[in-house]
Amino acid sequence: MSSASGLSKKQAQEEDIMVLLVVLAWAVVTIGCWIGYQLTQQNGRILLHLESLQHQLTNLRLRSAQPTPALACYPDTYQANRHTI
Repeated sequence: MSSASGLSKKQAQEEDIMVLLVVLAWAVVTIGCWIGYQLTQQNGRILLHLESLQHQLTNLRLRSAQPTPALACYPDTYQANRHTI
């Protein structure tokens, strides 16, 4: 009977190792999913910030493309105020 109880202990140890490996595998999968989720959130924030910067840049370009009324109406005013030394 000693051989039967020895086999039973060996099987119990193998089952314990298998359970540990399955739990470890699920822990790795869970951590990987959490990291992926965090990276997706970070990339989303970066994309929103980039879109905001592009929108601001477009607005600045549109404003600089339009001439200001003072410069368009009175171009000689600025030339007359220049003094040479």
